Amino acid sequence: MVIRFGFLPLRIIMKPAIELAQDGFVIKKDYHDLFAEYKKIFRRYPGTARHFLKEDGSCYVEGETFRQPALARTLEIMANDGAGAFYKGKLAQAIAADMLNNNGLIRKDDLAQYHTLSGEIVEGNYRGHKIVSRGDQCDGASVIEILHILEHFQLSNYKLSDPQYLHILAQAMFIGFSDEYLPDWQQVSKALAVRRVREIELAKTLPVPIEPERPARDGDTNHLSVIDEEGNAVALTQSIGPPFGSKVANPELGFLYAYSYNMAEHPLQYHREKSSQSPAILFRDDQPYIVIGAAGNIRIPASIVQTIVNVIDHNMSLDEAVSSPRVFLTDQELHLEAAELPESTLTELQRLGYNIKAYDNFDGYFGRVHAILIDRLTKKVYGAADPRDYGAAGGY
Repeated sequence: MVIRFGFLPLRIIMKPAIELAQDGFVIKKDYHDLFAEYKKIFRRYPGTARHFLKEDGSCYVEGETFRQPALARTLEIMANDGAGAFYKGKLAQAIAADMLNNNGLIRKDDLAQYHTLSGEIVEGNYRGHKIVSRGDQCDGASVIEILHILEHFQLSNYKLSDPQYLHILAQAMFIGFSDEYLPDWQQVSKALAVRRVREIELAKTLPVPIEPERPARDGDTNHLSVIDEEGNAVALTQSIGPPFGSKVANPELGFLYAYSYNMAEHPLQYHREKSSQSPAILFRDDQPYIVIGAAGNIRIPASIVQTIVNVIDHNMSLDEAVSSPRVFLTDQELHLEAAELPESTLTELQRLGYNIKAYDNFDGYFGRVHAILIDRLTKKVYGAADPRDYGAAGGY
C-alpha cells in the first residue's frame, strides 16, 4: 500500500514505531494483568520469556517501562531494506532457523514465495451515503447488508432505549452475521436485504441461526483511521489473533508470531483465513465523510454499524456515536450495555424471546471503534477513540 499510494519513504514512516520499541511505554494496570495472566505460557518459550518477561522471569508491573530493543532492530532492517528483508533477507533466515529448530511449519521457500494480495472491495449505500469496505475474506459485506436491512426502518423515530429499536438492531445484525458466507455480490445486493427484512417480526425473534455460531473469542486486534490534509483516507485493521497471538516470540527478532484460529484447526495450503475485520469509508457527495473500523473479533461489524447509525439516523456527534451503549446478539443471547436502560426495556426484550446478558458498564466485548468524521460545511475534522479500551484521537 505504501508503494502504490504513499508519498514518504518507509524509513520515515516506520521511525515512530522504531522509537516506541526503543524507548518503550509505561505499563498500565490492564497490561500488567494481561502479562500476569499469560506469564506461565511465556516461560515455555525462550524467545517469549526473553522479550516479554524481566530477566528474573517476573512480569512487568504497573508503572515500569517495557522496552523492545530486538523488535526495534528488526524494524530498522525493514525500514532500510524494505519488506523484502522479511521474506527473503536476513530476517527470513532468522524466522526459518527458529522454525526448523522448534519443529515449526514455515521454511525459507515458504517465506520467499509469499506475496500480498489486493483485497476485494465491496460497496453499498445507506440513506444516500456510499459505503466502501473490505470484502472477500473480511466482513465488510456483512456491515453493508445490515445497513441495507436497517434502511427499511425509520430508526430516527425510536429512542435508543426503546425495546423495539434494540430488537430491530439485533435481528438485522443477526441476519447479516448469518449471511457472511454468501458470495459478496449477493450479500451486498439490496434485493437480498428486501427478502431478508421480511423475516424480521416485531413481535418475536428469529428462531434459529442460519449458520452455526462461531465462539466469541478474545482478540489482539487494532484499528486506526487516518486522513491527511489532501483528503487521502485510510481505514486499517490488523490482528495477530488472540492476545499475544501464538504466544511464541522469535528469540532473535523480538516479535510474536500470529495465530490463526481456523488454520490451527484445519490448515490448508495457500489458504487465507476468514476475518471479521471490516474497515470502511462512507462518502457524502463523493467525498470521504466517515472513516471507521474496529477491533473486537466477531463483534466488529456490529460495532461499526451501530456507530454509523448513531451518526446518520440519530444526528449524534462522532464522539457521542462511538461512546453510546451497544448491543450484540449471539446464540439467541442478547448482550447489552444496560446501565442507561430502564428495567421495562429488559423485561420487554425477554418477552420477545431474548435471553439477556446485561453489562453495567462499557465493555471492550462490544468492540473498540476508532473513527474520523469530516464536516465539509465547517471544514473541521473530528476524531473519536472508543472509551472501552486504550486509544486516542489526535491531529496536527
